[in-house]
Amino acid sequence: LQGKYLAVFDADQSPLPFFLNRMVPLLEADPKLAFVQTPQFYANMNSSRVASAAGCQQAIFYEYICEGKASSGTAFCCGTNVVFRREALQAVGGLDETSVTEDFATSVKLHMAGWKSLYYGETYVMGLGPTTLPAYFRQQFRWARGTLGVGLRLAKQLFTRPHSLG
Repeated sequence: LQGKYLAVFDADQSPLPFFLNRMVPLLEADPKLAFVQTPQFYANMNSSRVASAAGCQQAIFYEYICEGKASSGTAFCCGTNVVFRREALQAVGGLDETSVTEDFATSVKLHMAGWKSLYYGETYVMGLGPTTLPAYFRQQFRWARGTLGVGLRLAKQLFTRPHSLG
């Protein structure tokens, strides 16, 4: 990579044309900011009850959990709708591909290395949510499995090297 910043989107996400115009100044304002995360918004919430429920669940996560984490400079990277500072990613060896939730795992690595993150609660990207129960359960299982794996890794590190978590 050659650019100063890297924007990441899932294949089903469509950023508005001015997305980077809003995100890059936030990164430029703070050289210790590793990434800026924006919410996922499901544009297909009216297509099925599953998509509607998934969208409501996303709203709770982004409006409460992400806002709360952001208050301490430790927002989660959610894998899409995010802009990274390349220097920060390189400082921790890139995206953590040891987890199926490389986004969350990378967030942890960045925070442990002293980088900050920001959750910016404006919707600048439209995406598609799962429309069937099997698709919803696959998504949720993957997210839960990856987050649990990272949590177990951190618990092990806490017991074997207590002061390494900052």
